[in-house]
Amino acid sequence: MTGSQLSVVLAASFDEVREHRAAWNALAEKARWPFAEFDWQQCSSVVLDREASPRLLLVVERGVARAAIALTRSAGTRWRRYVPAGYTSLFEATGVLVGSGEARSELVRALLETGEPMMLPRVLSASALVNDIKTRARRRACVIARPAAGVPYLDLPSDPGAIERSLSRSRRSDIRRKLKRLQGLGHIAFVSSHPGEDMVDSDLADFESLEHSGWKGRQGSSIIARRSFHEFFSASLRAFSRDHGVRIDRMTLDGKTIGIQFGLVRYGAYYLIKPTYDERFSAYSPGLQLTHYAILQSVRDGLRRYEFLGSTDPWKLQWTSAVHPTVSLAIYPYRARGMLCLANDVLGSVTRRRH
Repeated sequence: MTGSQLSVVLAASFDEVREHRAAWNALAEKARWPFAEFDWQQCSSVVLDREASPRLLLVVERGVARAAIALTRSAGTRWRRYVPAGYTSLFEATGVLVGSGEARSELVRALLETGEPMMLPRVLSASALVNDIKTRARRRACVIARPAAGVPYLDLPSDPGAIERSLSRSRRSDIRRKLKRLQGLGHIAFVSSHPGEDMVDSDLADFESLEHSGWKGRQGSSIIARRSFHEFFSASLRAFSRDHGVRIDRMTLDGKTIGIQFGLVRYGAYYLIKPTYDERFSAYSPGLQLTHYAILQSVRDGLRRYEFLGSTDPWKLQWTSAVHPTVSLAIYPYRARGMLCLANDVLGSVTRRRH
């Protein structure tokens, strides 16, 4: 405890800290990162990280959470370390939830006092956090901070026509030409919906079926091929659908879905989680058509930003050059486990470079 007002709460399950759910979500809203919300983190921990016990750290002031992070031990390596809940499955950027500089410093102190090696990959808005960790870690831990892949986003205008004008002439021509060719095959329609809790599983099943029919199904990386992923998305999307927070965008040909994506609508923004399309229509760029439609729909819905999520994939950078910068942090305490973990990581890095 740094003062009479702040205290640290350590928990091994989300049920233990459910009373802080509203304050936790308020911190996620401040960070504009829905994947740090209580329900998403709980689903990540319970379903994706079910083999590992979570470690939840909260900084509380007068009974209200002012900072929070959910961690779990990484799997698949001898020298395991703590990582954000769900990261080893989803690989999404990390939102560390802090409400003030004092709360952030107290959270950093609690993280370092665990004495455990940690990896905080692709942390958003990380400069103050990095400085706090480096300052407090002196003589206690080796801290390595590296710039990591940014998260692409597109600021949206209030006028859909501005999106059209922002596209190059060749891009506009390509979209229109391929859509016209596709319309030659039948009736093309685009539609968005906000499924309720009773419908979200049906929409997820449509997505899974189409995704599994393509290269992800052949590769074994589709949602259907990984049962825990289906359980995770089913649970998390149901939770967000209760307040119309899920949006499904479809492209249909004569009533049959040939492109579909799902995402979250939060804090005046659309967050794209997963897109897929029928590969038999690849020549008509259904992914491009659906992205174009989804961006325009977001403008019509009055949203201010379109978050592509993930990393800087080339298809995303065709729409925007703006990215949220991120920093990956590795913390190795000056203890046996920390130093062995550091040595293992250095050796692995050298081996990868040689190959």
